[in-house]
Amino acid sequence: MGDTGGFRLLVTALSPRVTAPDILEEFERAGIEVILAECTGSLSEEQLCKLLPGNDGVWAAPDAYTERALAAADRLKIIARWGVGIETIDLAAATRRGIVVTNTPGATTESVADYSFGLILDLARRLTEMHNALRAGRWERLWGVDVWRKTLGIIGFGHIGQGMARRARGFEMTTLAYDPYAPPEAGAELGAERTSLDDLLERSDFVTLHASLTPETRGMIGEAELRRMKPTAFLVNCGRGALVKTDALVRALREGWIAGAAVDVYDVEPAPHDHPLLSLPNCLTLPHSASLTHECARIINRMNADDLLAVARGDRPRFVCNPEVYEAGKA
Repeated sequence: MGDTGGFRLLVTALSPRVTAPDILEEFERAGIEVILAECTGSLSEEQLCKLLPGNDGVWAAPDAYTERALAAADRLKIIARWGVGIETIDLAAATRRGIVVTNTPGATTESVADYSFGLILDLARRLTEMHNALRAGRWERLWGVDVWRKTLGIIGFGHIGQGMARRARGFEMTTLAYDPYAPPEAGAELGAERTSLDDLLERSDFVTLHASLTPETRGMIGEAELRRMKPTAFLVNCGRGALVKTDALVRALREGWIAGAAVDVYDVEPAPHDHPLLSLPNCLTLPHSASLTHECARIINRMNADDLLAVARGDRPRFVCNPEVYEAGKA
C-alpha cells in the first residue's frame, strides 16, 4: 500500500458534501488534501481550466472535461464521476494524458428503477394532476388507466432497464426490450422479449428510456419515433435529455401523438424556467432526481472513495472507464 501524502483532491460534485462528510474526513485522515470548489454543479470548460491545475484527483459532477480543460490539468491522475454518466468527459483526451476515469456502474439501479416505475404509476393514474387540483381548491376526480397487464417498452436494457423489467413482473406486464448492445440472453429470466425499436414503440403502452447517451443514441427519439407510438401511450425519460428531440416531444404532447410524458432529464440542465416542456399539462417534469436516495448515495460514495484512495496510493482503481490508459502504460 502506497503513501497518499501530497495528493490533492478537488471536489466539484455537490452530493458528496451533503451525503459523505465521513468520507471527506477519511480522505483527510489518509493525508489527502481536500479542496471544495466554491462553485458546484455542471462546471464549464472555462471554470475547470482555472480549478484543475495543481490537483491530482477530482470527485466530479457532470462537468465539461474537454480537451482544453484536461490540458490545463497539469497533475491530474483521476476523474471519479459521482454517478454513472460520463458523456461530459472526453475519454480519448483523458487517456492520452494518462488520466484514469472512473464511475459507479450499477450503483443507481434500484433507485432509478423505483423512481421511473413510480412515474409510470403517476402518469397512468394522474396522481400529480389530482394533487395539484386539490391544493388549488378543486375537487377533481380524474379517470386514469391501469398499469396491470399492460405492455412496457424498455429502451436500454442494462442494469436499470433490467430493474424495470423486474418491477414490471409484479404488475404482470408484457415487457419488450430494445438494446442492440446488450447480449441476447440479457434479461431472459425476466421474460422480456427482445425486439426492434419500431416494434417496441408500436406495441408499448408505456415506453421508458434508460439508454446511455452516445453519438448513436443522441436524438434517437424524434418525430418519426413518437408518431409510431400509440396515441394512448406514455413516454418516461429518466435516462438523458438528449436521447429525445425536445421540439418533437413538445409537438407530440401538444398535438396528441401520445397521451403524456414524464421527464426527469433535459437537453439543458438546469432546465430554464421557460423550457417548453414545463408548461405542458400532460408532461410531468422533475429536476433530474431519479438517483437521489440516501441508500444510493452511500453506494456511490463508497465506490468513488475506494477508487480515489487506490489512485492516491498508486494502485489501480476498480471501476475504470478507460482501461486503455493502463494498457498503454500511461497511468
